[in-house]
Amino acid sequence: MHPDVAKLVEAGRIPKPVGERLSQLAPGNFCLHKSFGAGKVIDWDLPAKKVVIDFEKSPGQTMELQFAFQRTEWIPADDFRAKKIEQLEELRTLAKKDPVELVVHLLKSHGGSMTGDALEKEISSGVVAEGDFKKWGDNTKKALRESR
Repeated sequence: MHPDVAKLVEAGRIPKPVGERLSQLAPGNFCLHKSFGAGKVIDWDLPAKKVVIDFEKSPGQTMELQFAFQRTEWIPADDFRAKKIEQLEELRTLAKKDPVELVVHLLKSHGGSMTGDALEKEISSGVVAEGDFKKWGDNTKKALRESR
């Protein structure tokens, strides 16, 4: 639990489950919003009950904490979507050097399964250029069959 939030819980100002959820929205953590995509929490103002999140589709988005609680979902820093925010070059390198590992990582981040369209959307939005995706995808399918 974030130290600032732990103080509020210890003082009895907020319940522990709320503190745990609030800690997920601490600066430096990652979250997912259905419309804005993945984002990194940049700042929060607990007294004003606001949080600032840099989303893929809406950087610098200021949200009310209550709205952020309801509309976002915490994701770990090693999640594919979080890595797209901070480690995009590493993912691009992985796409070239070991596309099978990239697909495995993507699938793990999505609970083990996703549609082909969703996979294409996730990878072609920055990791592999859209124009190059078909060739990359065909080569990756072949490599996946060979690697099992």
